[in-house]
Amino acid sequence: HTVDDNDDDDDDFEGANNQDNYNDAEEKNEMKGVLLSCDEPSSSPSSMSKRKKKMTSGMSSSSSSSTQPSSPSFSNLTHLVASQTGLTDEGCHRFVSRFPFLQTLYIGSNHFVSDIGISYIVSSLRRLRHLDISNNRRITDTSIHLLVALRQLTSLDASNTKLLFLNSTVLNFANMYNLTTLRIQNLDTLSKFNLRTKIESILKMRRSAQSKAEILEASSSSSSSSSSSSSSS
Repeated sequence: HTVDDNDDDDDDFEGANNQDNYNDAEEKNEMKGVLLSCDEPSSSPSSMSKRKKKMTSGMSSSSSSSTQPSSPSFSNLTHLVASQTGLTDEGCHRFVSRFPFLQTLYIGSNHFVSDIGISYIVSSLRRLRHLDISNNRRITDTSIHLLVALRQLTSLDASNTKLLFLNSTVLNFANMYNLTTLRIQNLDTLSKFNLRTKIESILKMRRSAQSKAEILEASSSSSSSSSSSSSSS
């Protein structure tokens, strides 16, 4: 019976201690509230809740940014080799917007690239100087007509494509005034003799165009000099 009394006394003592701890916790919470209100006397509960939400969102965004590293950007890329990669017309459409400063592009031996893919390239990559479209059997004379728009193009490899080398194609090649290197090997539709004839036609037309341009430049300069002399007199 004595042991039971002691147990009751211990339970009362523990209960008293728990009550004291609870009161101390309440006092501490009240003190925190007092200190907080003293530090920020103008803060209302609504503004405090907004500030807490802002801090929470900032912490979540910083944690997400730290866990998810930003992907590297290759927007300033100037040379890209994508030969034998299974590139398609849709792939051309997707990547051209990512590399607006490309000057050299190799997309040879991608059997799913056609004139449509070339149209995407021409419309977005006007800085191209070197282009390799060889071994793409879906590329026809239409692509050459499109490539005339690349005014800075200096070298082109169109070997083993479906070029028929129509008269319009010859004219398009002649209009590529900056083109200095042209590779057109293994064209099924042309013999070596016909190919040589086509190239000679290209060179002849280019020389004719250059001579006409020189004549026009000379005539414009002479007219400007004559007008200046008449105005001085």
